[in-house]
Amino acid sequence: MGQRYGVLPEAATLASMPHPARTLVSASFDLFRATDRGVIRNSNDRTMDNRAATFREWLSASCGYHYVCCAKTITPPQAIGLLAAFIDHLSANPYNAAGAFRQANTLLHYLNAAAKFLEFITASNISLYDTSGPKPILIPLLGDKIAQRRKWQSPKPKREAYTFEILETLHNQVKTLRKTNDKTFLGKKALVFDTQCLGVFTGSRASEYCQTKGPTSTISRIPPQPGESASSQLPIAFIRTDFQFLTSDGSILPHSQLFVHPRAAIQLHITFRHDKSGRNNTTRKFGVGQSWLCPIRAATNILFRAAMLSIPPLDPICAYQSPTSPGYRFLRDTDVTVTMRQACIDTYPNPDHFLHIHVDRISSHSNRIYAAVSLSQAGETIDTIAQRLRWSAPSVSFYLRESATDVGSYTASTIQGAQRNFI
Repeated sequence: MGQRYGVLPEAATLASMPHPARTLVSASFDLFRATDRGVIRNSNDRTMDNRAATFREWLSASCGYHYVCCAKTITPPQAIGLLAAFIDHLSANPYNAAGAFRQANTLLHYLNAAAKFLEFITASNISLYDTSGPKPILIPLLGDKIAQRRKWQSPKPKREAYTFEILETLHNQVKTLRKTNDKTFLGKKALVFDTQCLGVFTGSRASEYCQTKGPTSTISRIPPQPGESASSQLPIAFIRTDFQFLTSDGSILPHSQLFVHPRAAIQLHITFRHDKSGRNNTTRKFGVGQSWLCPIRAATNILFRAAMLSIPPLDPICAYQSPTSPGYRFLRDTDVTVTMRQACIDTYPNPDHFLHIHVDRISSHSNRIYAAVSLSQAGETIDTIAQRLRWSAPSVSFYLRESATDVGSYTASTIQGAQRNFI
Protein backbone atom coordinates (compact mmCIF):
# COMPACT_ATOMS: atom_id res chain seq x y z
CA MET A 1 0.00 0.00 0.00
CA GLY A 2 2.72 2.51 0.92
CA GLN A 3 0.03 4.88 2.23
CA ARG A 4 2.55 6.72 4.39
CA TYR A 5 4.51 7.59 1.30
CA GLY A 6 1.49 8.24 -0.92
CA VAL A 7 0.62 11.39 1.02
CA LEU A 8 3.89 13.05 -0.02
CA PRO A 9 3.40 15.75 -2.70
CA GLU A 10 4.31 14.80 -6.24
CA ALA A 11 7.68 16.05 -7.44
CA ALA A 12 5.94 18.23 -10.03
CA THR A 13 4.26 20.27 -7.28
CA LEU A 14 7.68 21.42 -6.07
CA ALA A 15 8.65 22.84 -9.46
CA SER A 16 7.59 26.40 -8.64
CA MET A 17 9.73 26.54 -5.51
CA PRO A 18 13.14 28.25 -5.57
CA HIS A 19 15.92 25.81 -6.31
CA PRO A 20 17.48 25.87 -2.77
CA ALA A 21 14.07 25.25 -1.16
CA ARG A 22 13.21 22.52 -3.66
CA THR A 23 16.53 20.80 -2.97
CA LEU A 24 16.02 20.87 0.80
CA VAL A 25 12.40 19.65 0.62
CA SER A 26 13.31 16.86 -1.82
CA ALA A 27 16.12 15.74 0.48
CA SER A 28 13.72 15.69 3.43
CA PHE A 29 11.26 13.53 1.47
CA ASP A 30 14.07 11.18 0.43
CA LEU A 31 15.15 10.78 4.04
CA PHE A 32 11.55 10.01 5.08
CA ARG A 33 11.27 7.34 2.39
CA ALA A 34 14.66 5.78 3.19
CA THR A 35 14.44 5.72 6.98
CA ASP A 36 13.59 2.24 8.23
CA ARG A 37 12.99 3.24 11.88
CA GLY A 38 14.96 0.20 13.01
CA VAL A 39 13.18 -2.17 10.57
CA ILE A 40 9.83 -1.07 12.01
CA ARG A 41 8.66 0.97 9.02
CA ASN A 42 9.12 -1.89 6.58
CA SER A 43 7.37 -4.27 8.94
CA ASN A 44 4.38 -1.96 9.32
CA ASP A 45 4.09 -1.40 5.59
CA ARG A 46 4.16 -5.12 4.94
CA THR A 47 1.45 -5.55 7.56
CA MET A 48 -0.79 -3.02 5.80
CA ASP A 49 0.09 -4.62 2.46
CA ASN A 50 -0.84 -8.04 3.80
CA ARG A 51 -4.13 -6.86 5.25
CA ALA A 52 -5.08 -5.02 2.08
CA ALA A 53 -4.11 -8.09 0.06
CA THR A 54 -6.38 -10.23 2.25
CA PHE A 55 -9.25 -7.90 1.43
CA ARG A 56 -8.38 -7.87 -2.29
CA GLU A 57 -8.30 -11.67 -2.43
CA TRP A 58 -11.63 -11.88 -0.60
CA LEU A 59 -13.09 -9.25 -2.94
CA SER A 60 -12.09 -11.40 -5.91
CA ALA A 61 -12.99 -14.83 -4.54
CA SER A 62 -16.25 -13.99 -2.77
CA CYS A 63 -17.64 -10.89 -4.46
CA GLY A 64 -16.85 -11.39 -8.14
CA TYR A 65 -14.52 -8.40 -8.50
CA HIS A 66 -11.89 -10.47 -10.29
CA TYR A 67 -9.91 -7.54 -11.61
CA VAL A 68 -8.88 -4.21 -10.18
CA CYS A 69 -10.62 -2.47 -13.08
CA CYS A 70 -13.93 -3.94 -11.87
CA ALA A 71 -13.34 -2.62 -8.36
CA LYS A 72 -12.93 0.91 -9.75
CA THR A 73 -16.70 1.06 -10.27
CA ILE A 74 -17.50 0.61 -6.57
CA THR A 75 -19.32 3.62 -5.12
CA PRO A 76 -18.74 4.83 -1.53
CA PRO A 77 -22.07 3.39 -0.23
CA GLN A 78 -21.27 0.06 -1.88
CA ALA A 79 -17.79 0.20 -0.35
CA ILE A 80 -19.26 0.50 3.16
CA GLY A 81 -21.42 -2.59 2.54
CA LEU A 82 -18.41 -4.54 1.22
CA LEU A 83 -16.31 -3.53 4.23
CA ALA A 84 -19.07 -4.69 6.60
CA ALA A 85 -19.24 -8.05 4.80
CA PHE A 86 -15.45 -8.31 4.94
CA ILE A 87 -15.46 -7.82 8.74
CA ASP A 88 -18.14 -10.54 8.99
CA HIS A 89 -15.85 -12.81 6.97
CA LEU A 90 -12.90 -12.15 9.29
CA SER A 91 -15.08 -12.69 12.36
CA ALA A 92 -16.20 -16.06 11.00
CA ASN A 93 -12.55 -16.96 10.33
CA PRO A 94 -10.93 -15.49 13.43
CA TYR A 95 -7.37 -16.82 12.96
CA ASN A 96 -4.87 -15.44 10.47
CA ALA A 97 -2.48 -17.53 8.35
CA ALA A 98 0.04 -17.64 11.19
CA GLY A 99 -2.56 -19.03 13.62
CA ALA A 100 -2.90 -15.80 15.64
CA PHE A 101 -6.36 -14.78 16.86
CA ARG A 102 -7.61 -11.52 15.38
CA GLN A 103 -8.46 -9.24 18.27
CA ALA A 104 -10.85 -6.28 17.95
CA ASN A 105 -8.00 -3.83 17.30
CA THR A 106 -6.67 -6.15 14.60
CA LEU A 107 -10.06 -6.17 12.88
CA LEU A 108 -10.01 -2.37 12.99
CA HIS A 109 -6.60 -2.37 11.29
CA TYR A 110 -7.93 -4.71 8.59
CA LEU A 111 -10.90 -2.39 8.13
CA ASN A 112 -8.67 0.66 7.70
CA ALA A 113 -6.34 -1.14 5.28
CA ALA A 114 -9.28 -2.33 3.18
CA ALA A 115 -10.79 1.17 3.13
CA LYS A 116 -7.46 2.66 2.05
CA PHE A 117 -7.25 0.10 -0.73
CA LEU A 118 -10.73 1.03 -1.98
CA GLU A 119 -9.97 4.73 -1.77
CA PHE A 120 -6.81 4.17 -3.79
CA ILE A 121 -8.62 2.11 -6.43
CA THR A 122 -11.78 4.21 -6.76
CA ALA A 123 -10.13 7.61 -6.25
CA SER A 124 -12.98 8.53 -3.91
CA ASN A 125 -13.31 9.34 -0.24
CA ILE A 126 -14.73 6.50 1.88
CA SER A 127 -15.69 7.77 5.31
CA LEU A 128 -15.85 5.13 8.03
CA TYR A 129 -16.66 7.58 10.80
CA ASP A 130 -19.69 9.54 11.94
CA THR A 131 -18.44 13.05 12.66
CA SER A 132 -21.75 14.61 13.68
CA GLY A 133 -21.08 14.22 17.39
CA PRO A 134 -18.39 15.71 19.63
CA LYS A 135 -16.09 12.79 18.85
CA PRO A 136 -15.78 10.81 15.60
CA ILE A 137 -17.04 7.24 15.95
CA LEU A 138 -17.27 4.33 13.54
CA ILE A 139 -20.60 4.25 11.74
CA PRO A 140 -22.90 1.71 13.47
CA LEU A 141 -22.77 -0.86 10.65
CA LEU A 142 -19.03 -1.21 11.23
CA GLY A 143 -18.66 -0.06 14.82
CA ASP A 144 -21.10 -2.62 16.24
CA LYS A 145 -19.14 -5.48 14.69
CA ILE A 146 -15.85 -4.27 16.20
CA ALA A 147 -17.52 -3.65 19.56
CA GLN A 148 -18.93 -7.18 19.66
CA ARG A 149 -15.51 -8.67 19.05
CA ARG A 150 -13.98 -6.46 21.73
CA LYS A 151 -16.68 -7.46 24.24
CA TRP A 152 -16.51 -11.21 23.69
CA GLN A 153 -12.91 -11.83 22.61
CA SER A 154 -10.72 -13.95 24.86
CA PRO A 155 -8.22 -11.88 26.85
CA LYS A 156 -4.59 -12.08 25.81
CA PRO A 157 -2.65 -14.61 27.89
CA LYS A 158 -0.95 -13.21 30.96
CA ARG A 159 2.81 -13.07 31.20
CA GLU A 160 4.62 -14.53 34.16
CA ALA A 161 7.93 -13.60 35.73
CA TYR A 162 10.78 -16.04 36.01
CA THR A 163 11.44 -17.61 39.37
CA PHE A 164 14.81 -17.86 41.08
CA GLU A 165 14.60 -21.63 40.64
CA ILE A 166 14.29 -21.30 36.84
CA LEU A 167 17.39 -19.13 36.65
CA GLU A 168 19.20 -21.46 39.03
CA THR A 169 18.33 -24.46 36.83
CA LEU A 170 19.73 -22.68 33.78
CA HIS A 171 22.84 -21.68 35.73
CA ASN A 172 23.47 -25.27 36.75
CA GLN A 173 22.95 -26.50 33.20
CA VAL A 174 25.43 -23.96 31.83
CA LYS A 175 27.91 -24.82 34.59
CA THR A 176 27.65 -28.54 33.82
CA LEU A 177 28.11 -27.95 30.09
CA ARG A 178 31.27 -25.91 30.72
CA LYS A 179 32.76 -28.69 32.80
CA THR A 180 32.26 -31.02 29.85
CA ASN A 181 33.36 -28.61 27.14
CA ASP A 182 34.68 -25.14 27.90
CA LYS A 183 33.70 -23.94 24.41
CA THR A 184 30.05 -24.04 25.45
CA PHE A 185 30.75 -20.66 27.07
CA LEU A 186 30.38 -19.27 23.55
CA GLY A 187 27.07 -21.09 22.98
CA LYS A 188 23.50 -19.86 22.93
CA LYS A 189 22.42 -21.26 26.31
CA ALA A 190 25.27 -19.52 28.16
CA LEU A 191 24.48 -16.23 26.40
CA VAL A 192 20.77 -16.46 27.21
CA PHE A 193 21.62 -17.09 30.86
CA ASP A 194 23.92 -14.03 31.03
CA THR A 195 21.42 -11.72 29.30
CA GLN A 196 18.58 -12.81 31.58
CA CYS A 197 20.71 -12.40 34.70
CA LEU A 198 21.60 -8.89 33.58
CA GLY A 199 18.01 -8.19 32.56
CA VAL A 200 16.54 -8.85 35.98
CA PHE A 201 18.63 -5.94 37.27
CA THR A 202 18.13 -3.58 34.33
CA GLY A 203 14.55 -4.43 33.38
CA SER A 204 15.71 -4.33 29.76
CA ARG A 205 13.36 -4.74 26.86
CA ALA A 206 14.24 -7.58 24.53
CA SER A 207 15.39 -5.12 21.86
CA GLU A 208 18.24 -4.00 24.14
CA TYR A 209 19.96 -7.36 23.90
CA CYS A 210 18.10 -9.20 21.09
CA GLN A 211 17.23 -8.69 17.46
CA THR A 212 13.45 -8.78 17.28
CA LYS A 213 12.68 -7.70 13.71
CA GLY A 214 13.66 -8.68 10.21
CA PRO A 215 15.74 -11.60 8.85
CA THR A 216 18.22 -13.47 11.04
CA SER A 217 21.21 -11.41 9.89
CA THR A 218 19.43 -8.06 10.26
CA ILE A 219 20.52 -5.58 12.92
CA SER A 220 17.83 -3.22 14.21
CA ARG A 221 19.32 0.25 14.18
CA ILE A 222 18.45 3.68 15.57
CA PRO A 223 17.02 5.92 12.83
CA PRO A 224 19.48 8.50 11.46
CA GLN A 225 18.99 12.16 12.19
CA PRO A 226 19.03 14.75 9.38
CA GLY A 227 22.56 15.07 8.05
CA GLU A 228 23.61 11.61 9.22
CA SER A 229 24.43 8.83 6.81
CA ALA A 230 22.86 5.39 7.08
CA SER A 231 26.26 3.96 8.00
CA SER A 232 26.29 6.12 11.15
CA GLN A 233 23.24 4.37 12.60
CA LEU A 234 24.09 2.54 15.81
CA PRO A 235 22.29 -0.65 16.80
CA ILE A 236 19.40 -0.43 19.24
CA ALA A 237 20.90 -3.36 21.17
CA PHE A 238 23.85 -2.95 23.55
CA ILE A 239 27.31 -2.28 22.14
CA ARG A 240 30.64 -2.28 23.97
CA THR A 241 30.70 1.43 24.81
CA ASP A 242 27.39 1.17 26.67
CA PHE A 243 29.20 -0.56 29.55
CA GLN A 244 31.60 1.17 31.92
CA PHE A 245 33.18 -0.51 34.96
CA LEU A 246 34.63 1.22 38.03
CA THR A 247 37.07 0.00 40.68
CA SER A 248 36.87 0.59 44.44
CA ASP A 249 38.74 3.91 44.14
CA GLY A 250 36.42 5.16 41.40
CA SER A 251 38.83 4.57 38.53
CA ILE A 252 37.45 3.45 35.19
CA LEU A 253 38.49 -0.13 34.42
CA PRO A 254 39.16 -0.66 30.68
CA HIS A 255 37.53 -3.73 29.21
CA SER A 256 40.94 -5.23 28.41
CA GLN A 257 41.84 -5.06 32.11
CA LEU A 258 38.39 -6.23 33.15
CA PHE A 259 38.98 -9.55 31.38
CA VAL A 260 42.25 -10.00 33.29
CA HIS A 261 41.02 -8.79 36.69
CA PRO A 262 37.21 -9.25 36.70
CA ARG A 263 36.95 -9.00 40.49
CA ALA A 264 38.39 -5.48 40.42
CA ALA A 265 35.08 -4.10 39.13
CA ILE A 266 32.65 -3.11 41.88
CA GLN A 267 30.40 -0.75 39.92
CA LEU A 268 28.76 -1.07 36.54
CA HIS A 269 27.36 1.92 34.63
CA ILE A 270 25.09 1.10 31.67
CA THR A 271 23.96 3.69 29.11
CA PHE A 272 20.61 3.00 27.51
CA ARG A 273 20.99 4.85 24.23
CA HIS A 274 17.53 4.26 22.81
CA ASP A 275 14.21 3.90 24.58
CA LYS A 276 10.81 3.87 22.92
CA SER A 277 9.52 6.07 25.73
CA GLY A 278 11.79 8.85 24.47
CA ARG A 279 14.11 8.85 27.49
CA ASN A 280 17.24 8.19 25.47
CA ASN A 281 20.85 8.11 26.68
CA THR A 282 19.97 7.50 30.31
CA THR A 283 22.44 5.81 32.65
CA ARG A 284 21.81 3.37 35.48
CA LYS A 285 24.38 2.21 38.00
CA PHE A 286 24.70 -1.22 39.59
CA GLY A 287 26.82 -2.79 42.29
CA VAL A 288 27.99 -6.33 42.97
CA GLY A 289 25.29 -8.98 43.36
CA GLN A 290 25.49 -12.28 45.19
CA SER A 291 27.22 -15.34 43.78
CA TRP A 292 26.14 -15.95 40.15
CA LEU A 293 23.19 -13.53 40.35
CA CYS A 294 25.32 -10.47 39.69
CA PRO A 295 24.97 -7.77 37.02
CA ILE A 296 28.73 -7.14 36.86
CA ARG A 297 29.48 -10.81 36.33
CA ALA A 298 26.79 -11.15 33.65
CA ALA A 299 27.96 -8.03 31.78
CA THR A 300 31.58 -9.18 31.96
CA ASN A 301 30.66 -12.55 30.46
CA ILE A 302 28.71 -10.91 27.61
CA LEU A 303 31.61 -8.59 26.76
CA PHE A 304 34.24 -11.33 27.03
CA ARG A 305 32.19 -13.58 24.75
CA ALA A 306 31.88 -10.75 22.21
CA ALA A 307 35.67 -10.24 22.30
CA MET A 308 36.31 -13.96 21.79
CA LEU A 309 33.94 -13.95 18.80
CA SER A 310 35.67 -10.86 17.33
CA ILE A 311 32.45 -8.89 17.04
CA PRO A 312 33.10 -5.46 15.46
CA PRO A 313 33.18 -2.55 17.93
CA LEU A 314 29.88 -0.98 16.81
CA ASP A 315 27.89 -4.20 16.37
CA PRO A 316 25.60 -5.70 19.06
CA ILE A 317 27.55 -7.65 21.66
CA CYS A 318 24.90 -10.25 22.44
CA ALA A 319 25.92 -12.97 20.00
CA TYR A 320 26.87 -16.62 20.24
CA GLN A 321 28.96 -19.04 18.22
CA SER A 322 27.00 -20.60 15.41
CA PRO A 323 26.62 -24.36 15.97
CA THR A 324 26.42 -25.15 12.25
CA SER A 325 28.73 -22.72 10.48
CA PRO A 326 31.80 -20.53 11.12
CA GLY A 327 31.21 -17.19 12.78
CA TYR A 328 28.48 -16.04 15.14
CA ARG A 329 24.78 -15.27 15.29
CA PHE A 330 23.05 -12.40 17.02
CA LEU A 331 20.68 -13.39 19.80
CA ARG A 332 17.00 -13.22 18.91
CA ASP A 333 13.97 -12.93 21.18
CA THR A 334 12.78 -16.36 20.04
CA ASP A 335 16.09 -17.86 21.26
CA VAL A 336 15.39 -16.47 24.73
CA THR A 337 11.78 -17.63 24.81
CA VAL A 338 12.57 -21.20 23.72
CA THR A 339 15.51 -21.53 26.13
CA MET A 340 13.68 -20.12 29.14
CA ARG A 341 10.55 -22.20 28.55
CA GLN A 342 12.67 -25.33 28.45
CA ALA A 343 14.38 -24.25 31.67
CA CYS A 344 10.92 -23.78 33.20
CA ILE A 345 9.89 -27.33 32.23
CA ASP A 346 13.21 -28.70 33.56
CA THR A 347 12.67 -26.85 36.84
CA TYR A 348 9.05 -27.91 37.27
CA PRO A 349 8.68 -31.35 35.61
CA ASN A 350 5.43 -31.99 37.48
CA PRO A 351 2.76 -31.48 34.79
CA ASP A 352 0.38 -30.14 37.44
CA HIS A 353 2.70 -27.30 38.45
CA PHE A 354 1.26 -23.86 37.66
CA LEU A 355 4.21 -22.71 35.53
CA HIS A 356 4.44 -26.07 33.76
CA ILE A 357 0.81 -25.74 32.75
CA HIS A 358 1.26 -22.10 31.74
CA VAL A 359 4.76 -22.33 30.29
CA ASP A 360 3.52 -20.31 27.30
CA ARG A 361 3.40 -17.30 29.65
CA ILE A 362 7.19 -17.36 29.88
CA SER A 363 8.79 -15.16 27.22
CA SER A 364 11.66 -12.76 26.62
CA HIS A 365 9.52 -10.19 28.46
CA SER A 366 9.49 -12.22 31.67
CA ASN A 367 12.72 -10.80 33.05
CA ARG A 368 11.20 -7.29 33.01
CA ILE A 369 8.35 -8.59 35.13
CA TYR A 370 10.84 -10.49 37.31
CA ALA A 371 12.77 -7.27 37.97
CA ALA A 372 9.61 -5.36 38.91
CA VAL A 373 8.26 -8.13 41.15
CA SER A 374 11.64 -8.48 42.87
CA LEU A 375 11.87 -4.80 43.75
CA SER A 376 8.23 -4.76 44.84
CA GLN A 377 8.72 -7.73 47.16
CA ALA A 378 11.80 -5.97 48.55
CA GLY A 379 9.53 -3.10 49.62
CA GLU A 380 10.21 -0.52 46.91
CA THR A 381 7.42 1.85 45.83
CA ILE A 382 5.82 1.88 42.39
CA ASP A 383 7.48 5.20 41.51
CA THR A 384 10.91 3.96 42.60
CA ILE A 385 10.54 0.78 40.55
CA ALA A 386 9.44 2.79 37.52
CA GLN A 387 12.45 5.10 37.84
CA ARG A 388 14.98 2.30 38.27
CA LEU A 389 13.66 0.15 35.45
CA ARG A 390 12.76 3.03 33.08
CA TRP A 391 9.09 2.05 33.01
CA SER A 392 5.95 4.08 33.46
CA ALA A 393 4.24 3.75 36.83
CA PRO A 394 1.00 2.35 35.28
CA SER A 395 3.02 -0.38 33.53
CA VAL A 396 4.64 -1.39 36.80
CA SER A 397 1.25 -1.57 38.52
CA PHE A 398 -0.21 -3.63 35.66
CA TYR A 399 2.49 -6.27 35.70
CA LEU A 400 2.57 -6.51 39.47
CA ARG A 401 -1.17 -7.23 39.41
CA GLU A 402 -0.87 -9.72 36.55
CA SER A 403 2.04 -11.81 37.83
CA ALA A 404 1.38 -14.65 40.25
CA THR A 405 5.10 -15.37 40.77
CA ASP A 406 6.85 -15.15 44.14
CA VAL A 407 10.52 -14.49 43.35
CA GLY A 408 11.70 -15.23 46.89
CA SER A 409 13.44 -13.08 49.48
CA TYR A 410 16.96 -13.99 48.26
CA THR A 411 16.30 -12.65 44.76
CA ALA A 412 14.48 -9.57 46.02
CA SER A 413 17.28 -8.56 48.40
CA THR A 414 19.98 -9.28 45.79
CA ILE A 415 18.44 -7.13 43.08
CA GLN A 416 17.60 -4.34 45.51
CA GLY A 417 21.09 -4.46 47.03
CA ALA A 418 22.86 -4.22 43.67
CA GLN A 419 20.98 -0.97 42.93
CA ARG A 420 20.40 0.64 46.32
CA ASN A 421 23.59 2.71 46.60
CA PHE A 422 23.84 3.79 42.96
CA ILE A 423 20.61 5.60 42.15
